[in-house]
Amino acid sequence: MKTQPILVADQPPPSNYYAENISSVISRVMSLYGDLLDERAISFGNNVLALSTDASRLFARLCTRKGLLFRVDSLNYQEISNLEQAIIELGNVAFLRCNPKAEIEDVLRLFSRVQLQNLFPSVSKSGSRVEYIERLMDETTTKEIFSKLTENYPYVYFDERNQVEIFSLLFFGNVYEDLSTFVLRDLGLRHYESYEIGANTRLFDTKESLNRYLTLLEQSATYEEERVDATVEQMQQMASSLEGKIDLRASDRLRSHILNRVGRDLERRKEFESAISVYKHSSVHPARERTVRCYKRLGCEERVQESLNEIRDQPWTTEEREFADTFGTRFNESELCPVKKIELCKKDETTSIEDHAINWLRSSGSTAWHLENALPTSLFALTYWDWIFAPVKGAFVNEFQTAPLDFYWPDFFDKRSEMCDDPLSRRELLTKHILEMAQRKRNLSCAGVAWEVFTDEFLVGILDAISEVNLHKILIIMKKDLRQMSSGFPDLTVIHSDNSIEFIEVKGPGDRLQLNQRIWIRYLVKHHIPVSVLRFS
Repeated sequence: MKTQPILVADQPPPSNYYAENISSVISRVMSLYGDLLDERAISFGNNVLALSTDASRLFARLCTRKGLLFRVDSLNYQEISNLEQAIIELGNVAFLRCNPKAEIEDVLRLFSRVQLQNLFPSVSKSGSRVEYIERLMDETTTKEIFSKLTENYPYVYFDERNQVEIFSLLFFGNVYEDLSTFVLRDLGLRHYESYEIGANTRLFDTKESLNRYLTLLEQSATYEEERVDATVEQMQQMASSLEGKIDLRASDRLRSHILNRVGRDLERRKEFESAISVYKHSSVHPARERTVRCYKRLGCEERVQESLNEIRDQPWTTEEREFADTFGTRFNESELCPVKKIELCKKDETTSIEDHAINWLRSSGSTAWHLENALPTSLFALTYWDWIFAPVKGAFVNEFQTAPLDFYWPDFFDKRSEMCDDPLSRRELLTKHILEMAQRKRNLSCAGVAWEVFTDEFLVGILDAISEVNLHKILIIMKKDLRQMSSGFPDLTVIHSDNSIEFIEVKGPGDRLQLNQRIWIRYLVKHHIPVSVLRFS
């Protein structure tokens, strides 16, 4: 049952909105991971939950802002009745420090040039901001600058940003989402599926696994900061610390992604042998592809063929298999699928190439939509909805997920095969299953489902044109490699006057087929599903 939106567009949120959101994050993490957190994290969580109303609201506001230093006059929020007392309370639990020693450059960034000129009128105003700052620091001692700034504009340092990031990671299960996720739900723009969240589904089970993951994140962030200036020896040292395979899937994938970045940087330094030694410890694509390319650069043709055969025997991804099958060969578009060529008129240049193709197809009695990947991903999600939201360990960690954390991992299906029946193996018609699922789940957010396009009427029309056999084939292709096959599908879905369906990739002058597009077209051709390229010259 849908609830009324908490937020209204263009209106301020309820006074306690941000504080309640951060409290719910802290409470959930303390409940799920309380037995794994160290003493500092537990103390942090308890202190947050014990804050007074004003202090809690200020803390929540700080969590939504970037940086560590804030001028006190920038913390003027309508919902906080006593800012001074809130700052004192956060200081008492070591969340804030007032006017601490900091790098003078960092403090000066809090001020506009005009504000600094008003505070230090004796410094010449000419030149750029950078030149003005340099003159200010040359003509005034650091002590005098700090004294003047803090006297007029005191600032605070937010000490617990790191703990906030750890709790956010444990709540969202990744480093990309933040408290803004709450806003989409509370505006009523997103509605989420219900699924199990608890000790049985949490991402980490031991302190060691949690600490290992946090260490990997720290290593990743450190390497990103230092990689441009890092020496080859430092890169090799980083790689050697990541050689051991990790049982936890999330951690091993993160470890492997870091190794792939290190290996790629070594390649750019033309350290191909070192790059190969790094890639061999990675378990995710494109480590083996890059290894082949390194052997090629070294002129080791025998090793190139050995590596290609290894990939062909047991490919990690569809993209990797395509690479192994086509490496060293010239791609000929006309040998892949039928290619229709049409001259593009001058008057058509203001229309997108896809829209022009749709108009051209309509003139011959066909109906076409520019759906691209929305077609296969929507059909897949509606078919495997129960698989997507199955209670798999480590898959769901908060109520805002549109897919499990392992949605695009190679073992997605293996982890669910014993608890879910495959819709492709059932007796009932697949079209019937998809239509019923769409009616039951309409407007619930799910990765890949484009509800705004796939209305009930539109879905019925599409499924009427796709035969049950071809529908099975498309979903079988998706299952081969969900991550890879979620992109590259032909631009247009076309239903001809005889109700037959065709998928068409549209290309403008000089535009080439990308690898992911070639993969999809190759599979469609292999399964005898009508597909072609419409090329404008």
